[in-house]
Amino acid sequence: MSHIERTSGDGRAGTTYHNTSRFLGRETELVYTVTEVDPGRRIALQGENSSITTHDTITVEPADGGGTTVTYRADFDLHGLAKLADPFMALPLKKLGDDAEKALTQALDRL
Repeated sequence: MSHIERTSGDGRAGTTYHNTSRFLGRETELVYTVTEVDPGRRIALQGENSSITTHDTITVEPADGGGTTVTYRADFDLHGLAKLADPFMALPLKKLGDDAEKALTQALDRL
Protein backbone atom coordinates (compact mmCIF):
# COMPACT_ATOMS: atom_id res chain seq x y z
CA MET A 1 0.00 0.00 0.00
CA SER A 2 1.25 3.41 -0.90
CA HIS A 3 0.34 7.02 -0.16
CA ILE A 4 1.21 9.83 -2.55
CA GLU A 5 0.76 13.54 -1.90
CA ARG A 6 1.57 16.40 -4.26
CA THR A 7 3.82 18.82 -2.38
CA SER A 8 4.31 21.50 -5.05
CA GLY A 9 3.40 22.39 -8.63
CA ASP A 10 0.49 21.71 -10.93
CA GLY A 11 1.49 18.41 -12.55
CA ARG A 12 3.86 19.90 -15.10
CA ALA A 13 7.65 19.54 -15.08
CA GLY A 14 9.06 20.52 -11.70
CA THR A 15 6.02 19.30 -9.72
CA THR A 16 6.99 17.27 -6.64
CA TYR A 17 5.23 14.40 -4.88
CA HIS A 18 5.94 12.74 -1.54
CA ASN A 19 5.48 8.95 -1.70
CA THR A 20 5.29 6.68 1.33
CA SER A 21 5.12 2.93 0.70
CA ARG A 22 6.18 -0.41 2.14
CA PHE A 23 9.14 -2.25 0.66
CA LEU A 24 10.68 -5.39 2.15
CA GLY A 25 8.49 -4.97 5.23
CA ARG A 26 9.67 -1.42 5.94
CA GLU A 27 8.10 1.94 5.32
CA THR A 28 10.08 3.95 2.80
CA GLU A 29 9.70 7.48 1.52
CA LEU A 30 10.65 8.97 -1.83
CA VAL A 31 10.35 12.48 -3.20
CA TYR A 32 9.36 12.36 -6.87
CA THR A 33 9.94 15.24 -9.27
CA VAL A 34 8.22 15.40 -12.65
CA THR A 35 11.02 15.79 -15.21
CA GLU A 36 9.03 15.70 -18.45
CA VAL A 37 5.40 15.88 -19.55
CA ASP A 38 3.93 15.34 -23.01
CA PRO A 39 0.20 15.69 -22.18
CA GLY A 40 -1.83 12.60 -23.00
CA ARG A 41 1.28 10.71 -24.16
CA ARG A 42 4.14 10.57 -21.67
CA ILE A 43 5.27 11.57 -18.20
CA ALA A 44 8.72 11.04 -16.68
CA LEU A 45 9.58 11.32 -13.00
CA GLN A 46 12.66 10.95 -10.83
CA GLY A 47 12.29 9.67 -7.27
CA GLU A 48 14.98 9.98 -4.64
CA ASN A 49 15.90 9.16 -1.08
CA SER A 50 19.25 8.35 0.55
CA SER A 51 19.19 4.73 -0.69
CA ILE A 52 17.80 4.90 -4.21
CA THR A 53 17.13 7.04 -7.25
CA THR A 54 14.34 5.92 -9.57
CA HIS A 55 13.63 6.99 -13.12
CA ASP A 56 9.99 6.26 -13.97
CA THR A 57 8.35 6.76 -17.35
CA ILE A 58 4.67 6.24 -18.16
CA THR A 59 3.78 6.17 -21.86
CA VAL A 60 0.25 6.04 -23.31
CA GLU A 61 -0.31 4.93 -26.92
CA PRO A 62 -3.26 3.82 -29.04
CA ALA A 63 -3.50 0.02 -29.18
CA ASP A 64 -3.99 -1.99 -32.35
CA GLY A 65 -7.70 -2.73 -32.71
CA GLY A 66 -8.73 0.07 -30.34
CA GLY A 67 -8.13 0.85 -26.73
CA THR A 68 -4.93 2.10 -25.16
CA THR A 69 -1.57 0.62 -24.22
CA VAL A 70 0.00 2.00 -21.03
CA THR A 71 3.70 1.26 -20.47
CA TYR A 72 5.29 1.92 -17.09
CA ARG A 73 9.08 1.62 -16.94
CA ALA A 74 11.09 2.10 -13.75
CA ASP A 75 14.88 2.01 -13.52
CA PHE A 76 16.61 1.96 -10.15
CA ASP A 77 20.03 3.21 -9.01
CA LEU A 78 20.96 2.06 -5.50
CA HIS A 79 23.17 4.19 -3.21
CA GLY A 80 25.21 3.64 -0.05
CA LEU A 81 24.60 0.42 1.86
CA ALA A 82 21.70 -0.45 -0.45
CA LYS A 83 24.21 -0.70 -3.32
CA LEU A 84 25.87 -3.61 -1.51
CA ALA A 85 22.56 -5.49 -1.68
CA ASP A 86 22.23 -4.88 -5.44
CA PRO A 87 22.76 -8.55 -6.42
CA PHE A 88 19.92 -9.58 -4.07
CA MET A 89 17.41 -6.91 -5.11
CA ALA A 90 16.18 -8.37 -8.42
CA LEU A 91 13.30 -10.40 -6.94
CA PRO A 92 12.06 -7.74 -4.47
CA LEU A 93 12.17 -5.07 -7.20
CA LYS A 94 10.31 -7.39 -9.59
CA LYS A 95 7.60 -7.86 -6.94
CA LEU A 96 7.44 -4.10 -6.49
CA GLY A 97 6.95 -3.72 -10.25
CA ASP A 98 4.34 -6.47 -10.36
CA ASP A 99 2.42 -4.81 -7.49
CA ALA A 100 2.58 -1.43 -9.27
CA GLU A 101 1.30 -3.01 -12.48
CA LYS A 102 -1.61 -4.58 -10.62
CA ALA A 103 -2.52 -1.31 -8.88
CA LEU A 104 -2.27 0.68 -12.12
CA THR A 105 -4.42 -1.87 -13.98
CA GLN A 106 -7.06 -1.76 -11.24
CA ALA A 107 -7.10 2.05 -11.26
CA LEU A 108 -7.43 2.19 -15.05
CA ASP A 109 -10.18 -0.44 -15.04
CA ARG A 110 -12.20 1.78 -12.68
CA LEU A 111 -12.19 4.63 -15.23
